Amino acid sequence: RGVIPSLETVRSIVDAPAPSSGKKPNLIPVYRQITSDLITPSAAYLKVSAHNPDSDYSFLFESAATERVGRYSFVGAGPRKVLATGPGFGPECDPLPALEAELAQYTVAHVPGLQLPPMTGGAIGYASYDLVRYFEPKTARTMKDVLQIPESLFMLFDTIVAFDRFYGIIKVITFL
Repeated sequence: RGVIPSLETVRSIVDAPAPSSGKKPNLIPVYRQITSDLITPSAAYLKVSAHNPDSDYSFLFESAATERVGRYSFVGAGPRKVLATGPGFGPECDPLPALEAELAQYTVAHVPGLQLPPMTGGAIGYASYDLVRYFEPKTARTMKDVLQIPESLFMLFDTIVAFDRFYGIIKVITFL
């Protein structure tokens, strides 16, 4: 009924030697499961984002294909880190190398028997069409910035709320 995996399992992962790949995990997934009887993804999003000081950076992913509702929905607010690029928001460059370097710092531990949804955190955001000038320099031209938004914005989440409609449960997943 508590947090999964147990504290003993987490300790054994922390104390274990580095695997043969040479990179010791620095993130361990843990979760708490509750029933989703009276909580909808939309209501959870409103509560989670309202009670977070970084609520400007939040998301609700509903998994609906046309009129059919999908199995999972995901909610997150208050990312660990935000990477933004573009005039007035950050470096004016291809954002993918910086995102790749940031993600390379993290290695998620494998926890035997842990049943997690397909998304447990990571980089969530967008790369705008305007970034084409970094990928294909021949297309670069000066354009008026009418929207005043970043060219790219990626939020790195280590805590999310996952709704599983098939089993009628919610898993609040975080990484230690």
